[in-house]
Amino acid sequence: YELKNVYSSKYDVANPGAGENCRAWQKLTSTDIPLDDIYHAVYKTSLEDLKKVYANKNVAYKNRFLEWVTKKDHEILDFLILAKTNEEIRLYHSSRWYYPTMNTGDGVTLELIIEKALAVKGARLRDRYLLQAVRALFTLERYEECVALWNVELSLLPEDNLVKRLVQPYIAGAEYRLNNSEKAI
Repeated sequence: YELKNVYSSKYDVANPGAGENCRAWQKLTSTDIPLDDIYHAVYKTSLEDLKKVYANKNVAYKNRFLEWVTKKDHEILDFLILAKTNEEIRLYHSSRWYYPTMNTGDGVTLELIIEKALAVKGARLRDRYLLQAVRALFTLERYEECVALWNVELSLLPEDNLVKRLVQPYIAGAEYRLNNSEKAI
């Protein structure tokens, strides 16, 4: 028996699946964009900095991925801002100091993220938006809705889909919390 390296790239060490995700973004944009640029934009650029990029779309960026999404594909930039906002709010919710009555910032709520994510109908980024919806639903402990979303849409994705693999642990967790241990396993 030989132990395999579970990391497919240098990016996966800090963020498992990041290498595959960066390659997927590269397929959606251009193979001329270096994976380092994609990794930096997707994983290292803060929400605040992405909002600045959004506000200054006519600026030239050294990062070729940011250059692409500002000049050729605003849809990806919109998605990245939604995903980073979701990540930030979910992190805030998971703090032991968080109370539901606390204001989490600029008026964006997990409910609004769910609404925006589920409103996207185009097939191109649909799976990525569904992942954001599941993450927000799970954070809000709306487990039945996580499972329903899986049963209706996400289970239809191909087996080799990265987003499907990223959603599966949330669905397993939701099933477990709904006392469906067999399904969770």
